[in-house]
Amino acid sequence: SLYDQWEWGDGSVSDWFGPFVSGMVVSASHIWSNGGDFLIKVRAKDIYLEGSWSESLHIYMDYPPQKPQRPSGTINGGVGNEYTYTTTTTDPDSEAVYFMWSWGDGNVSGWYGPSSPGVIASASHVWTEKGTYEIKVKAKDNYGFESDWSEPLSSKMPFSYQYPGLHFFEKLFERFPYMFPLLRHLLG
Repeated sequence: SLYDQWEWGDGSVSDWFGPFVSGMVVSASHIWSNGGDFLIKVRAKDIYLEGSWSESLHIYMDYPPQKPQRPSGTINGGVGNEYTYTTTTTDPDSEAVYFMWSWGDGNVSGWYGPSSPGVIASASHVWTEKGTYEIKVKAKDNYGFESDWSEPLSSKMPFSYQYPGLHFFEKLFERFPYMFPLLRHLLG
């Protein structure tokens, strides 16, 4: 019977695992509290001898950036105008972050960056059609680990302003639907 012990590279060493049959493939798991570089080693013992540590296996543990804050910016705008939106996020490993924006109209930006974690990042977009768009953003770090998408910001293009007195005309057209069809069409 054999027993295995693991050194995880973060200062912790496991208890002896086992017994195992000689030649059996053995695995173990560990949770690192921080990201970084780690050298993992294992050794075995039986009832007579304790072996030396194996060669080190180098691993790098990385954590994705946090989900970015909901974008902030214009929520009522006009078609054909450029609008800028901002967000920020942090990275548990303090790595530079990149941002990708989904504009809600089928367009998704490439990755903007790098930016330092915690710095406000911005991007601009122009909508070409009327509509209400859900703008969201996600982040990735230098190693390609991606966050979840942010909560969306709803933005309406174009913004529709209710003119004073328009309510009067709406009621008039409801009461007399076939009167003034051209005027009704123009006032929308």
